[in-house]
Amino acid sequence: MANFRFFADRADGSTVMSRRADYDIGSNKMPRIWDEEARTWTRATRIVIRKNMPSMHECDARCMNATGRTMQCECSCMGKNHGKGTALVCLES
Repeated sequence: MANFRFFADRADGSTVMSRRADYDIGSNKMPRIWDEEARTWTRATRIVIRKNMPSMHECDARCMNATGRTMQCECSCMGKNHGKGTALVCLES
C-alpha cells in the first residue's frame, strides 16, 4: 500500500507537509492541506507517493528536478525536495 504525502510551498520558501488532505468534491483542483503554523488551509502544490519499502537513497537531480503534480519517492527527503529544482514560468494573459 502506498503512502501519500501532500506538500505546499509557502511564500517564504519553506514547505508544509501533511499526510491528510481535503479534496473539493467535483473539482479538478489540487487538494487543500492544513498549515498548522499559519493556522489556515492552503492549496497543495504537489502530491508524493511513498513506497512501503523505500530505498532511502540520497536526494539527487531525479528528486530535485521531478515534474508533475503527482510524483513517486524513495529517497531520504521523503518527498520534501521533489520538484524544488524546476523553474516556474508564469505567462501574462
